[in-house]
Amino acid sequence: MNKVIFQIGLLSFFIATVVFGIQGYSLIDLVTRSFLVFIGVLVALTAIFAAGVFFARQTATLRKEEQRQAPGKQPQSQAS
Repeated sequence: MNKVIFQIGLLSFFIATVVFGIQGYSLIDLVTRSFLVFIGVLVALTAIFAAGVFFARQTATLRKEEQRQAPGKQPQSQAS
């Protein structure tokens, strides 16, 4: 999964390089802005992947807890 995220980040870097190059930025601005796009895409994709794993684990935990309860019994709710 890390390899896929990195490759998508590289793709965004090169696309940003072409876009900023067409707009006429100087070389140092072009590379700096493209690098920032690369880092932004990596951080965003990593956060999305981490959130997906987190919520998948929570769902799996809830399913295991439901299976542990005896059949026919209603889940206990807390009365206020």
